[in-house]
Amino acid sequence: MDQMDLLEHAEAVANRNAVLDEVASSNAGWLQRAAEEMRRVPLGHRGLAEDFRKALLDQGLAPPRSPNAWGPLTAYLVREGMLKPTGEWKPMRSERSNGRLSREYVRSEPEAA
Repeated sequence: MDQMDLLEHAEAVANRNAVLDEVASSNAGWLQRAAEEMRRVPLGHRGLAEDFRKALLDQGLAPPRSPNAWGPLTAYLVREGMLKPTGEWKPMRSERSNGRLSREYVRSEPEAA
């Protein structure tokens, strides 16, 4: 990757994070409830983001006001260490995803600060 590629990548990541932050701020209360509910998902549980979404909804979490809040939730859970990428990519199963490859995660315990 040359310097221009790195700059373009950094700009794309910054733009993505800005959008995620905007969606997160408009769903802040829901994100906190979802993160608390994630603690009930067993450690070691593996799956795609859609699997964790289903687990949270099955546990009784109300859906967010915007379906776009699921992406920021996944990003937040990764940053907090509650989800860790396994390095595997698997096809999504929901009808609307058309089998798109998605990162697999494992439910983890956040590291102590």
